Amino acid sequence: MSSSNRNLNEPSSRLKESDRKSTVPQVADITASSAEIHGSFFIEQMLLKELSKHNLTGVFVLPSAHNPLCWHGAVFVRHGIYIEGVFKFDILIPQNFPYGSCPKVIFTNPIYHPDVNPETGELQLNKCFPKWSSRNHLYQILLHIKQIFYRINTENAVNSEAAYLYENEFHRFKQKVAQSIEKGRRRLFDNDSDDPHSIKFKKWDLNIHEVALKSLLAYKKEILEAGILSRNS
Repeated sequence: MSSSNRNLNEPSSRLKESDRKSTVPQVADITASSAEIHGSFFIEQMLLKELSKHNLTGVFVLPSAHNPLCWHGAVFVRHGIYIEGVFKFDILIPQNFPYGSCPKVIFTNPIYHPDVNPETGELQLNKCFPKWSSRNHLYQILLHIKQIFYRINTENAVNSEAAYLYENEFHRFKQKVAQSIEKGRRRLFDNDSDDPHSIKFKKWDLNIHEVALKSLLAYKKEILEAGILSRNS
């Protein structure tokens, strides 16, 4: 028998300790990986429970089917400069939430706003949340997403052009906003995501959506009469 064959058949107990550590998964590594996975789903359930306690109208979110730390959302603007705007966004939640850094909000369709980075679509959150802590909550971020369209703050803007036009050439600012709303509408029906939980829009189909609308209005009337929902919702 050749020496090479003898080496292949030697007991594994003769492997060097360093070799064994590099080839065999360590218990600590497996435990850490399992904790991260379970921790992510715990965060998801915690946030779902939190949001169920707040009546946030005009903004909708849903956790990704692929990643519990990524949430898909859409905000509907009902009045003001951005009226009729519909903007989709993603929320990226850190692994150590609610401790550590603030979640990130990334708008996925065009939006012209002093607090939105024109290159990346990221919403500037450090003005509202200068230091994130466990006392802060996801619903506060959703409220802020709604408020940026009604209360525009140009201080320390990430889109300096938008801030300048808002303060000095308001008519041009409104034109830019109208253009971004129109661009957003054209891209609203682009449903290229493979995530079944991504928020997708379809063009009005009378045979499908008329029935759904009537059902929703009937349900709203029912809960209004029961005093569960306010009439301004």
